[in-house]
Amino acid sequence: MERFVSIDPYHFHYQTAGCSNSPVILFLHGFMGDCREFEGAIARLSNHYHCLTVDLPGHGKTQVATDEAYFIQNTAHGLIQFLRALRIQSCFLVGYSMGGRLALYLTLHFPHIFMKAALESASPGLKTAAEQNQRIQHDFALAEKLETNLPIFLKKWYEQPLFHSLQRHPNFEKLLKQRSQNCPRRLAKSLRYLSTGCQPSLWQQIQQNTVPISC
Repeated sequence: MERFVSIDPYHFHYQTAGCSNSPVILFLHGFMGDCREFEGAIARLSNHYHCLTVDLPGHGKTQVATDEAYFIQNTAHGLIQFLRALRIQSCFLVGYSMGGRLALYLTLHFPHIFMKAALESASPGLKTAAEQNQRIQHDFALAEKLETNLPIFLKKWYEQPLFHSLQRHPNFEKLLKQRSQNCPRRLAKSLRYLSTGCQPSLWQQIQQNTVPISC
């Protein structure tokens, strides 16, 4: 079911599946994804869980009022308010790539809410300021290319060796079509402000983590 909830400065678009009385799983998608990212997994899990997916800032139908709202710290607080608005006191957490970094941040800063986290292709961030600055410059250059021509950006993005097996997947063309429906300007803001370079390093905090995490 498709729905919206406003938590200033966010206007979150989200979808649900499964019984509302079942344990909740919050799914956080990767860069250029949206609520549809986990359809396959949700089809298998919704008989036993209440599955909740949300379009992250810069993606899908979610609207964000300020550039500062894209930063991982602010996005995390926005999502906590989002869960409170839905009267969800605790849940499981699944995150992929960008969503995985956000899920890790949420797990470390709000351990009382998340019972367990499953992270895929996620990172605790970069350890030094020099590494962060280098990554920020790289991502800002990518964001400019994205804004200039999204179809060409998508083509080059998925030509990376990391995605060679994905290109052979029968649903690859469907994925490309879904990615192309995003707004280039808002995607670029996500790349600039919600990137690995911009996020605080979590390497020290992860050592004190108390929430079970599977990767």
